Amino acid sequence: MQSTTPLNVMVVPARGGMGRSVAYQANTLAAEIAQRLGGHHRLIHLPDYMDEAAKQEMLRLTDVREVMELIQRADVILHGVGCAEEMLGESKVSPSQARKLLAEGAVGESFGAYYNREGKCLLESSSVGVDLARLTPSCRMIAVAAGKRKAEAIISVLRHDRHALLVTDEGAAREMLRLLNSF
Repeated sequence: MQSTTPLNVMVVPARGGMGRSVAYQANTLAAEIAQRLGGHHRLIHLPDYMDEAAKQEMLRLTDVREVMELIQRADVILHGVGCAEEMLGESKVSPSQARKLLAEGAVGESFGAYYNREGKCLLESSSVGVDLARLTPSCRMIAVAAGKRKAEAIISVLRHDRHALLVTDEGAAREMLRLLNSF
């Protein structure tokens, strides 16, 4: 379903692709959102995790560099929040590092970075995509996560980074309130 009044909007995925399901790839979601808004989109044709040397080599390509520059000038960043344990299973983090992160209290994940319940970053992102430290000051962050099981992850990410909005469901909201009242 496309918007009845097209918007002058460019939708760009904030990170590279990960996992095997095409339905949840950042490129697929960016294209779908752009279509529904009646806007335009650009894609990142890169995996989410690359070593620094490979990332720098890819940035030499004009198409990649242009998309990365668009991301950094974003007015709005819409992103998901994941449970650390689940996301570690999908990531390129070694099993020993994953065990260490969980032992240190990792509960939330966003953009490939992992956070404890206080919002402390336990592992910086190695993702291809947005550099949160370089976003324009006017950029609005919107976190999206649902389900009671994600409540602690949501709290951890929101404690770390300032957000303009959280989109969630009743189950997550009620559990977040319960957890916040018990801290």
